[in-house]
Amino acid sequence: MTRKRTRESLEHVLCSTCPTCGGRGSLKTPETVCYEIFREIRRRMPGVEKTISVLINPDVADFLLEDEKRTLEGLERELKKSIVIRVMPDFHQEHFEIAALD
Repeated sequence: MTRKRTRESLEHVLCSTCPTCGGRGSLKTPETVCYEIFREIRRRMPGVEKTISVLINPDVADFLLEDEKRTLEGLERELKKSIVIRVMPDFHQEHFEIAALD
């Protein structure tokens, strides 16, 4: 026989959700975010005729422009579009924005 919990857990009452990880207890790596960016560009931007702008966190930008430079160049060739990386110091590591430039 068990008792049903009728109150919130002590952790839930005494603690708040981490603003950085959203309560998951972990952050995506810059590498993971880069791959998400590549997938999102392929998904949303193939029909766009303009230059693509990507706003990202500095750590993600460093990884993208150093370790994934060849992948980025290959994506530009594949889509026949320029991809402009803009560093946003106030962006969270997992946050990015992709848009077509005028």
